[in-house]
Amino acid sequence: MATTTSTASTRSRSSLVIFSVVVISLFLFLHSSSAYKPEDNDIPDGEDYEVDHPFPNEPKGKPKQKIKKGEKCYPWRGNICNGISVNDGAGILQCCRKQCVNLLADGDNCGGCGKKCRFGQQCCYGFCTDVISNPKHCGTCGNRCSPATKCENRFCGYA
Repeated sequence: MATTTSTASTRSRSSLVIFSVVVISLFLFLHSSSAYKPEDNDIPDGEDYEVDHPFPNEPKGKPKQKIKKGEKCYPWRGNICNGISVNDGAGILQCCRKQCVNLLADGDNCGGCGKKCRFGQQCCYGFCTDVISNPKHCGTCGNRCSPATKCENRFCGYA
C-alpha cells in the first residue's frame, strides 16, 4: 500500500512540474512577443521625411508628401514606405516591423530590416560604421578630422 501511495505522489509531483514548466514557458513566450512595442517617445517629435518626387517633370509648386518618422506601415497592403527615396536622396524608407524606417540611417535597420549596428557603430549611408576611431566619421556620420589628426573616443585630436 505504501508503494502505491508513493507512486501516486511521484506522478502528481511530476505532473505539477510539467504543468509549471508549460505555464512559465507560455508566460515567457507571450511576454517576449509583446516586448517590442515602439512608444511614441522613442521617436523624436517633428521629424518628417519629405518624399522625393518620382518624376523629374513634376510641377515645382506641388507640395511634397511628408511621412512621419516611425509611421505605421503594412507591407502586404497600402505600404506608404516601400523603398521610396526621401529628403533629396538622403534616405530610403522601408517598412520594417510595421514602421517606416530610413535604411540609410537607422541603427536597428542599417541597409536592411533587422540589420543592427554594434556598440560604437552608427548607420552611415546604409553601412554600420565605426564612429569611435574612424577619421572620416568621427563621432557621427560624415564628420571628417583634418589631415594628420586622429579620431579617438569620438573626437578629432582627442588628448
